[in-house]
Amino acid sequence: MAKANRFVKNDEGVSAVIGVILMVAITVILAAVIAAFVFGMVGNVNQKKNPAFTVSRINNSSALVTLQDKGGASSITNFTITQPRTETIYSGSIDVGTTITITSLPPATTPLVCTANVDGTTQVVVNTNI
Repeated sequence: MAKANRFVKNDEGVSAVIGVILMVAITVILAAVIAAFVFGMVGNVNQKKNPAFTVSRINNSSALVTLQDKGGASSITNFTITQPRTETIYSGSIDVGTTITITSLPPATTPLVCTANVDGTTQVVVNTNI
């Protein structure tokens, strides 16, 4: 009977070694991914620019509107101000910090939509009632 016990395997240590190897592999992979993001090795990610504009009615009797670009984009072209179902009020380029004053609005509350080509993408930058 002593010979029969000689061939019994003890596999308790195998699963512990495999577990440690897997934990080390996961840690190395996570460290590589985090290092790639921290050190900028992933590449350039294009972010959408969202320029900020303010619109306000200066005087209700004369219906003046001032639009001022607060920045956020490097290039703003084809800037257009329209009143829905009526006409284009302004069309052109706008630089950062530019103020446009419009006197052709009626004194009542008026919808106003401003679109612009911001860094190559056309988008609505203002949609409000003034």
